[in-house]
Amino acid sequence: MSRRGWIIVVAVLVLCLVAAGIWWYLDQPRRIAARAVRAYDVTLSRAVRELDPELLGDVATEEEKQRVASYITLLWGRAMALDATLESLEVTSAERNEDGSITVEVTEVWSYQDLELDSGKALGEPRRETMRLRYSLVRDDENWIVGRSELVETDTQAGVSR
Repeated sequence: MSRRGWIIVVAVLVLCLVAAGIWWYLDQPRRIAARAVRAYDVTLSRAVRELDPELLGDVATEEEKQRVASYITLLWGRAMALDATLESLEVTSAERNEDGSITVEVTEVWSYQDLELDSGKALGEPRRETMRLRYSLVRDDENWIVGRSELVETDTQAGVSR
């Protein structure tokens, strides 16, 4: 191959590497968001099953943990727990804000079954919900955690099999 051919090959390789780097940088908030929201959701599922908001300590701020604690108190008052399974999570948008936080919108599909607190027996029909949620992620030491979650829209289907 001629010298000119090698220069063209090297230039194309450099451009590909630069493009990959730019894509990686621009897609970083989306990857951070997916990881942080999934960690929160998995832990939230366990917290509402065990009625223990303290489990959220590593994945949510104190404010968010208190919001979940209020819901768990409601479940406890009704002598219920909740078996919640995250079926899918899709990040639809993620953007870094001027204050360093990340605002992320997701679509999540969950299946739920209410449980009797003492026996663990299923109460009522299982249901599936498709939800659009907005999360605010904040940096806590080395990790991204949920600062606030907000339900944007929900669609519930009762009586679905799990």
